[in-house]
Amino acid sequence: FNLSQKTPIAAKDLDLSHETQYCSTGPENVVDMAQIMKITKEGDSSDSIIVDVRSKERFLGQVEEPRPNMRLGHMPGAKNLPFTDLLDPDNLTKFKSAEEMKKVIREAGIDIDSSKKLVASCGSGATACTLVLALDLCGRDPGSTFVYDGSWIEWGGDDSTPIVKEG
Repeated sequence: FNLSQKTPIAAKDLDLSHETQYCSTGPENVVDMAQIMKITKEGDSSDSIIVDVRSKERFLGQVEEPRPNMRLGHMPGAKNLPFTDLLDPDNLTKFKSAEEMKKVIREAGIDIDSSKKLVASCGSGATACTLVLALDLCGRDPGSTFVYDGSWIEWGGDDSTPIVKEG
């Protein structure tokens, strides 16, 4: 998302000439693909809820991903809360008030006070952190909020993982 112009970033704007490799060291509150696979298989009985912060259109598989050859859709059972919904529309470098964010989160079907772990996911793992911080600002215990840092680039890029299109 281009904050200065308040417009989405298109694939043509990205430098995809170099393959990136990333491996976190000593991660806390980070989950991997195996843990996400377990959550998706357990469904509603899981102790965790996946929250995808990509746009609604990307979540539903209605638009192309910014990365070429990426499958479209979302992880089974994931809820959608676009990270931009948490930001002040007049200043996208700031969050809405805690009360406004709580309302947005609740309207997305997410219970901030749930005893379940909340796992934030996005396209690459970066904007998922927006939800983690927003939940902290809203009073959720940070120890019960996690990031799937492989996010859609890992999940959607692996033909063996299940995906869902539309709602």
